[in-house]
Amino acid sequence: MIKPRFKQADITKHIASRLAVMEKEILTRLHVLGLQCVQMARGYGNNDPSAFPIKYGSSPNPKPLRQRLISARDREKNPAVKPPKFGDFLDQTSNLRQSISYFIIKDGKVIDGDLGDKGVTVAHNIAQQRARNVQKGYGLVVVAGQDYAEYVEANGYDVISSAEQFAKKQMPQLLAAMKKRIKSI
Repeated sequence: MIKPRFKQADITKHIASRLAVMEKEILTRLHVLGLQCVQMARGYGNNDPSAFPIKYGSSPNPKPLRQRLISARDREKNPAVKPPKFGDFLDQTSNLRQSISYFIIKDGKVIDGDLGDKGVTVAHNIAQQRARNVQKGYGLVVVAGQDYAEYVEANGYDVISSAEQFAKKQMPQLLAAMKKRIKSI
């Protein structure tokens, strides 16, 4: 007769350690994606203009972006001054960009995240609302915590649109990589 040299508690302990490794892998990958999205959204002119439905020539009377014109005289005074790119907005106070943050959700609760400098309370409240939609499993919320972020986006500027598109594109690859990694654990 074969006698086991282990107990049920040993099996439970082993499974718990494997689950902890898997959870750490998931959280690490969500952190990386969240940081990439925040970095992209705070990119200061490196936003992806393809994230916008508005193109200058797409309608007979295109609505120009609301940003100040930078004259040749401005560029003569300071050669580093460049006109904003399409999709970018002038960041006068940096409050909007600094309010961009991400949160990781697990089973309907915000468990971790990168708090922006400004608008933390608003961003956290938005994340809490989104967390209610993720009752089982994990989720990633990227949010701009200033109350006027939606207005700026509605006027054709990129606040977090390109970051959202990036996350949607990266998520299937992230899930595939996680499944592969988890199978090897």
